Parts: sequence; structure tokens; C-alpha cells
Amino acid sequence: LHRDAFGWTGTSFCIEGCKIWRFIPPPQGAVDDRVDDDDALQSYRLDSVAWDDKTDITDNNTEQPPLVLSAGWQSDMSLFETRSDTVPTARELFQLEEENHEAFQSTLDTMACDSNWLMPCCKAREALESLSLRNGISASSTDHDDDSSTTSGKSPGFVTAIQQAGDLLLIPATWWHMTYAPVPSIAIASQRCGSIVDGANVIGHVLDVLATRNHGRRMPVVPVPELLRKTEYEEGSGKEVVDALFGYLSALG
Repeated sequence: LHRDAFGWTGTSFCIEGCKIWRFIPPPQGAVDDRVDDDDALQSYRLDSVAWDDKTDITDNNTEQPPLVLSAGWQSDMSLFETRSDTVPTARELFQLEEENHEAFQSTLDTMACDSNWLMPCCKAREALESLSLRNGISASSTDHDDDSSTTSGKSPGFVTAIQQAGDLLLIPATWWHMTYAPVPSIAIASQRCGSIVDGANVIGHVLDVLATRNHGRRMPVVPVPELLRKTEYEEGSGKEVVDALFGYLSALG
């Protein structure tokens, strides 16, 4: 269970098999409200260090910690901790898909939406409950309020998506997410950094991590270029922004 570093939009293209996704949407309103989600999920930060080096060698031949530019958010909670005996095995699902595709799709729907089949851990259920109450969502609110037989198995607070071969799924920026593959699956993941939608999120993330995750590193005091302080960018400005960012990073050493 995690949310991605950089705050950009992710993509996942499923080539084979299928995957069940569970997303925890951010609160409506101020961006700072995401801290409530992070705290409720007992998250911690994971620094991204490209080459797993413990130290950098400076021009003066001295060692210091590597420069950290990004740090994602991780939680040890699980949205798929317990698998009910009702859940078919991968082999059974393959057979069902060949014999009765409609029943296969119905089974996937139930697996994805009914948390009695794929149950979050206790701490995750408590966190989801508190976040739902904060957002004004009733714990018993579901997409099937007219069917009392299913509401007890619905877990509030997350959004479910079923991804099958050929589906391209977008992972919204800042959304917590976790996946479960009921059958062996292959997917290609990527990230998008467009000027208008994602650019300011990515630059803001890098600047924040530089300021908060590099305490052990000696860096010169260099003013942040005005271009990097913008809250949004125009299409076509990517090269200029990237040049400014790398110039700033070079100045930091």
C-alpha cells in the first residue's frame, strides 16, 4: 500500500491476466489534508536513491550522503490481507473464464467489491472507517444500498477497479493504492509528467524533498529560481523548466 513519489500521474497497461486495484482517494479540499490520510495509514517515507550508494564523493574527496530527490509514501497496512476460502484459485478462475465468461466477470466483481472475500487488515479497516467519517461517508454506504445482503461486506473508504488484458489504467496523483492479481498477470507501469497537470507537482515534490530529506548532506545555500516556484506551467515549457531544475541541482553540488 503506497502513494507514489513526485505526485505525478501513473499508468498501468495490462498485457495478460487481470488485476484488482483498490484506491484511497484524497480528501476534497486543501492539499494539506492529505496528511490526515498519511497519518491514519501510519505511513512512512521511502527515499529514492538511484544507485543504492551510501555516500557520494565530493570534489574535495570527502564523503557525504547521496542527494535525495524523491521520497514516496509507504504503509505496512494491507487492503488485501485475508483471502476467504470462497475466493477461487487462479486455476479455477482460468477454467471459469473458458467455460462461462459471464460467471467469471461476476466472480471478479464480487472479489473486487466484497471485502468479506478479500479483506483489509484490521488497522486498514479502522483507518478507512475514520477517513470515511471525516469525508462524511456513512460506513454502510455502498453502491448497492438497495441490496442489504451485500452491504455488510462492503468496506468504506476505497475505490475499486478491475483491470484486464488490454486495459490502460490511470493512477491519479497522490492517491494511495494497492493491487491484487487473482491470476498470473503482466503489466507495464509508467509515469506521466505533463506541463499542465503534473509539472508543478513534480517540481514541488523535488524542492520539498531537497529541503526535508537531506539533513545529513552539506549543501550550499542557493536561492530557488523563480521559474521553479510556479504553481502551474504552460504546455511547451518543459525544456525550460527541466533546464532550470538541473541547473539548480548542479549548483547544490
